[in-house]
Amino acid sequence: MKINSEISYDVLKNGFAALLQSNVQTSAENFSFCLADDNIPLPHRILISHILGLLYYRIGALFNGAKFLKLATDLEKQYQKVQISLHTTHEVSLLDHLKGDLFRTEKYYIASYNTLKKMSNKEGMSFCLKSLGELSLTNGDVVRTEKLWHESYRLFRHIDFAEKDIISDWLELLKTVS
Repeated sequence: MKINSEISYDVLKNGFAALLQSNVQTSAENFSFCLADDNIPLPHRILISHILGLLYYRIGALFNGAKFLKLATDLEKQYQKVQISLHTTHEVSLLDHLKGDLFRTEKYYIASYNTLKKMSNKEGMSFCLKSLGELSLTNGDVVRTEKLWHESYRLFRHIDFAEKDIISDWLELLKTVS
């Protein structure tokens, strides 16, 4: 469905503003509206799907959390970001295993990052930083999100990994809406 892009971006900004104020319901409603707009670029819709999935996990709605992260994997494949879609599939499995506990999920990604750093696995480190940024964003911490995504982008760029483009798009979106 095509909606006036200006309206969608106003709604998207309101969704991020609500997120920063920990108003999960308003944020989810605004983000859901934006997902339906084909004028919203695919990388932005991917991020919105990730945020919606994590927000639903945060409130204990595991089925809806998995549904939106599954949508994210479909959009990532459509955007030809297969590696990110595999990582998102792993994230769904992890969140289901941890029953949507985002605190434990964050601890898992921190521990994984530290292990991967010892192994000099820049690809794995980049994915962990990407996920940690998403988790920070659902907590309304834009500054930490930007820091984590900048580092993720830097590592992806260093190994010339195609997924760096989506992180760059997400960082640009954050500048626009925050």
